[in-house]
Amino acid sequence: MRLLLTKLFSRRLIEAVLIRYLRLPSMNNFGEGIDCIDTPEIGQKPWGEQSRDHLRAIIGSEITLKRHTTDRYGRVVAELFDATGQSVNLAMVRAGRAAVYGRYCSDAAYFAAEREARTAKLGIWAVDGGQQRPWEWRAGR
Repeated sequence: MRLLLTKLFSRRLIEAVLIRYLRLPSMNNFGEGIDCIDTPEIGQKPWGEQSRDHLRAIIGSEITLKRHTTDRYGRVVAELFDATGQSVNLAMVRAGRAAVYGRYCSDAAYFAAEREARTAKLGIWAVDGGQQRPWEWRAGR
């Protein structure tokens, strides 16, 4: 199943449609419905806001959603693609704005992208020891 949002829609409307389609409370919680990745929570300052802002910047005005499955909570788990056909999920990991959710991902490209982002100290990996993976942070709350 694919959902294509074209240039006819504003970014705000795209976000609203994606949030509604994925049944997510906010852009920040994309990692819970996006295949292979988990993004920092807004409370994980400053990474949550940076991740959200980066996602907003890279999705542009056209995005395709490829549904992979539905998780145990009934949420759609999908991969996002930009207008050029590039994976937004993988781009978030490459930029250090999302962590690979290894428990639910077997794609080697994601693990390689995370290693490269960590080595380059990008995004959430910029400060050694300064970041908890999102699922660890949530578990401690």
